[in-house]
Amino acid sequence: MKIPYLFFLLLSTAFALSAQKNLVPNGGFEAHKNKRNTNISNAAPWKGIASVDYYLQSLKLDTSRYHGPHSGDASVGLRFQLKYKEYLYVKLIEPLKAGKTYHYETWFRLLSISTMGLKHFGVFFSRKPFVFSDKIDSTNSLYMYNPKGLINNYNWIKLEGEYTAQGGERYITIGNFVKKTKHDMYRLNRKKLFSYFHEAYYFVDDVLLTEKIDPALLIQTKQNTGKKDSIPVVKNELKSGDVIQLKSIFFETGKTELMDDSYPELDKLVDLLERNPKMEIRINGHTDSQGNSESNQKLSEDRAKAVFDYLLEKGISNEIDFKGFGSTKPIAGNDTEEGRKRNRRVEFEVLQGH
Repeated sequence: MKIPYLFFLLLSTAFALSAQKNLVPNGGFEAHKNKRNTNISNAAPWKGIASVDYYLQSLKLDTSRYHGPHSGDASVGLRFQLKYKEYLYVKLIEPLKAGKTYHYETWFRLLSISTMGLKHFGVFFSRKPFVFSDKIDSTNSLYMYNPKGLINNYNWIKLEGEYTAQGGERYITIGNFVKKTKHDMYRLNRKKLFSYFHEAYYFVDDVLLTEKIDPALLIQTKQNTGKKDSIPVVKNELKSGDVIQLKSIFFETGKTELMDDSYPELDKLVDLLERNPKMEIRINGHTDSQGNSESNQKLSEDRAKAVFDYLLEKGISNEIDFKGFGSTKPIAGNDTEEGRKRNRRVEFEVLQGH
């Protein structure tokens, strides 16, 4: 049976767009440092302006039948009051290219006990982190507006649109950008008990930004591109408990910033995790016995975190964690330089196989 060319083109284009790399690291907020911290800093590399909440379970106060995240296990909460508001922001995996068109989407939902709602909700694109003096207009933002308020029976609402980059944008900031929040809020029908409390509380989840592809370019690329050349960091048959040393991870003496020569090895780990999205790992940092134990402990933890942060910046959505062990787990003697060199290492431990 012949497949119509137009149908094939549309199908190919749709598949390619869905497979495009999300430029928003940890876009579903699933990767986190631990299960106890309820601040957005737990979902690195995301950050907040004011006290942005992070949830790994449904909020008990949310009585809506749509309670819980849009997908996965995690979501974020933003609070808006008459003279107070919160913002959520993150550094993109790579800067946007001038003249290129990008597809953006976010899901958000009003908490069912909110007494107020918003009329505007959107995203701001910028080269530097957002500050309140930034000019927000149609050339650097996307937003949804409803004069009757952004509420859908407390169900999730999808904000999506296309953004043409000016070039060099590295950050996105999510929230309400109307200068005086009270002018953008509307009152919900609530019992007299709550009439004094003016607050709109919105959950946010599944943030996506992908570069759009010209269908003609897509077909040309399919014809000219061969099989992806990727060298796995290790064989795929990994199981819980396996510990793999990352051989080519470099830091300056006593420092925690990754050197550029570390990136090829880390990119192999990125590739492994992308091919095994259900794999859960922990980054383990170790030092030799030189120096005091407290300094070694902090150094090992900070170096493990540097690798952890690199993986998140690359858009890894796997469950990952990090831990420092200082000099407590040597694999060689510390009485020679060769032994100390072997003990100064970074590993990843498989917590759950693929």
